[in-house]
Amino acid sequence: MNWRVLRRYRVRQANIPRDARELFERAGETRLRQQFSHNLAPDRHDEDLVKIFNSEELQQQARRWLSEQEDKDRRGRLLWNAAMTGAAVGRRELPYGC
Repeated sequence: MNWRVLRRYRVRQANIPRDARELFERAGETRLRQQFSHNLAPDRHDEDLVKIFNSEELQQQARRWLSEQEDKDRRGRLLWNAAMTGAAVGRRELPYGC
C-alpha cells in the first residue's frame, strides 16, 4: 500500500487546554454530540455538561475537540480497511480441503 495516502487523513489537533480536554473526555463524545445536535439543555445533575454549556468558550473548544475525535475515528477506519484489504489480497490460495 502507498502510505502517502494517509497524508490526506491528517488529524486536526484541537488547541485546547488540558483541563478542558479532560472535561470533554469525562463528559463523553457521544453525550456531547447529542447535546450539540439536538440543542438540548443538560440535566442539572450532570455537572460536566452544565459547565460546558454555560460557557461559550468551552462550547467552541468542545466542537474543536469533537472534530479531532472524528478525524481520529476516520483515520482508524481507513487503516483497518487497508490492513484487511492487504490481508485479503496478499493471501495465497489454499488447496481445496485444507
